[in-house]
Amino acid sequence: MYEVVTDNEVHEWCRKEAPVVMDLVQRAFTALLPGQTFQLDLEDGHTINLDGVTLLPCTMEVKRIGGIKEFPAFQLTDWKVYPASRMEPEDVSEIPISEHRSAWDAASALVQYVLAQKARYWFEGEGQAHESTS
Repeated sequence: MYEVVTDNEVHEWCRKEAPVVMDLVQRAFTALLPGQTFQLDLEDGHTINLDGVTLLPCTMEVKRIGGIKEFPAFQLTDWKVYPASRMEPEDVSEIPISEHRSAWDAASALVQYVLAQKARYWFEGEGQAHESTS
């Protein structure tokens, strides 16, 4: 048996959970990076954007003894840039990172992912600066 969740139910769940996610993300960034500015937006009442990383409404399938059941969730996505080649132009696509069934998990995943990206970019930039001075 396959239990389906409607798009309406998913969007309503995300609309209800989005303010909680926004609050958790704001509190986390204020505590972890005081004085740092960040761009946190809410689109359509259910899609959350933070510095180019997005939490979108989605469904998660969970296998049960009696079959599969869908649950409303947030999907963490990021943009991947594929550099241009001689034959193909540059391409950008949205790639899924993870799915989360609670506001707490979604906020935690978003903050951890963005902080990891910031750290990676810092080390890449610092490494290039270090190589050029060596």
